[in-house]
Amino acid sequence: PRWGWALKAGCWPMTAALGVALFVALLGALAPEVSFDALAHHLAHPASWAAAHKVHGLPYHFLALYPAVLEMQYLLAILLDGVALAKLVHFGFGLLTIAALVAWARRPLPDAWALAAAAGFALLPYVQTVAMWAYVDLGAAAYLTLALMTVCAGSGSSALLGVLCGLCAGTKAAG
Repeated sequence: PRWGWALKAGCWPMTAALGVALFVALLGALAPEVSFDALAHHLAHPASWAAAHKVHGLPYHFLALYPAVLEMQYLLAILLDGVALAKLVHFGFGLLTIAALVAWARRPLPDAWALAAAAGFALLPYVQTVAMWAYVDLGAAAYLTLALMTVCAGSGSSALLGVLCGLCAGTKAAG
C-alpha cells in the first residue's frame, strides 16, 4: 500500500520512531554476524549444504536434517550473494511483519495508533536483536501475522490460511 498517509500531521512522529527503529536494525543486519545460533546453525547448515551441493546431516546438531523454510531461503541467498544477503532476508521478514501489523491495525485503529503499534513492536529489544541476526523468528512472526490477519478478515481463503500456517510451522516448528 502507499505510505503517504504515514506522513500526515498526527502520524509523522510515530513514522519517525518506526524509521529510527528500522534504521538501527538495518545497521545491525549489515554488520558481520555475531549470534551463536546463526553461526552454529541457521547460517552454518545452509553454507555446508551449498558447499556439498546437497542437504546432509551434521553429527553435532539434531536439526541438520530438518531444513526449515527460512534456512532454505538463506541457502538461496548464500548461493546468490553470500551470508550478507542471507541476513537481509531475515531483516526483510521483519519488514513484512511490520507492514502486515500496520495494515491489520489500520482497520480498527486511527492511523497514528497503527503506526504506534508498529513502532512499539519494532522498538522491542528482542525484535531489535533478532532483526540484526540471521535467525528464523521474524519469518515465523511474519507468516503468523499474515495468517491471523486472514482469519480476522473473515473473508480469507482457507487455502491461503493453510499455506500461511504451513509456512509458519515450517519456519520454526521446533519453537
